[in-house]
Amino acid sequence: MEQDVLNTIAQKINPFKSKSKFIFLGEGYSPVELDKSNFRRIQPQAHSTIVFVDGGNAELAKGPNFSLQFIRTCAVIIEAGKRRTVRQEGTCLVQAVQKDEKLSYSVEVTGIDVRVPAIDLYEQSLAEGSHRVEPARVAELVRALAELQLAVKVAADLPANAMIIRDGDLQAHTIYEQNAFRELYEIGRDRAITIAGVSKQSGILTDTGHPAIPVLGKLGPEGTWYYHPIATSSRPDHQASVCIAKLHPMGRAFRIDIFDQQEAILPELIAALASNAEDAAFLGYPYGLIEADRFAKVRDEERVYLRARAELAFGNIIDEDAHSQLDRAT
Repeated sequence: MEQDVLNTIAQKINPFKSKSKFIFLGEGYSPVELDKSNFRRIQPQAHSTIVFVDGGNAELAKGPNFSLQFIRTCAVIIEAGKRRTVRQEGTCLVQAVQKDEKLSYSVEVTGIDVRVPAIDLYEQSLAEGSHRVEPARVAELVRALAELQLAVKVAADLPANAMIIRDGDLQAHTIYEQNAFRELYEIGRDRAITIAGVSKQSGILTDTGHPAIPVLGKLGPEGTWYYHPIATSSRPDHQASVCIAKLHPMGRAFRIDIFDQQEAILPELIAALASNAEDAAFLGYPYGLIEADRFAKVRDEERVYLRARAELAFGNIIDEDAHSQLDRAT
């Protein structure tokens, strides 16, 4: 490829060449015009109880009609300078079954207290276009619900003014997640516990089609800051206020969601996250989320072991798919 072609492309995708007017979140949001006065300094904050929640999963066996997955969730609780963890793990079997002369996915979960009703094979919130929902996609939903269920469980024992931070945003992508978020928000209101999420990656764009975080990083002041407001949501599946924050002077900026009824607590939330974002392994990203990810992740050697146990149990009940055979042949 010619260098001048690459240079031309680089100019087109350069976010700093555009003059963005607002950040675009999509339908159901009223954008707020970009304004430097919306950059706010992060103030020092007394330490509070803060909980970080994440989850991991690994597919142990699969077929066109089922997916067997191992799921693990973890909450890292930091209180009075001490750290402890709560973990849950179990299996999830998603299988196509016939009921009332119609096929649907049944979901059986062991080891984790998550209940999911039968799901239609063409459930719109899980399908891609007109394609049938893959069983593994349903298992991913179960993992998300397990994370929210663990957050609810941990919240019951937290003191007032504690904070629960999940890995990811607070948008419910299905009605099942919407119900789970509703339960978490209710306990947050009842016990004065802040509910928030931090996203490692963000697809938020400006009105010119460029990534919003680099644009804000260019406009923002030196040091640490957070930018708010971005937009107002009228969506029932996203009851959150969204901001972008740079939690460490030498770190990246990240998207942070907070339950919209707790928006007044945003300065305290940002300050608490900044005090937890000084680890050299990932400057600017809350260390509690790094730990939650580490404890929840199903590592390669563990995945291999669990798959071997599944293969021993299943024998030749299932056929190896053609993709796996091709991967080994090439």
